[in-house]
Amino acid sequence: MMAADIPQPVSVGAWLICLACLSPAVWRIARRRARSLDPIWGVVFLLAVNRLSFLFHVQPLISHGTALLLAIAMSGLTFWYQRHDR
Repeated sequence: MMAADIPQPVSVGAWLICLACLSPAVWRIARRRARSLDPIWGVVFLLAVNRLSFLFHVQPLISHGTALLLAIAMSGLTFWYQRHDR
C-alpha cells in the first residue's frame, strides 16, 4: 500500500489528532513553563499545522509562512541543542 492510497480525510484526521496531543506542550511553551522536550514537540506541532495548511489548500502565503516559521524554529532548536550538548 502506497501513501497516496490513503484517503485525505484519514490523513487530516490523523494530523488533527497529532495537534490535539501536542497542544499541552505548546501551551506550556506559551506559559514559559516548558519541560525539556517541549520545544521539540512545539516544532512537531508547527509541522502538523504546516501540513494541514497544504492539505486544505489555504492561501499560499499562509502555507509558505508556516513553512518559514517551521524552518526558523528547526534551525534555532538545532543551533541551541548543539551549543548546549555536553
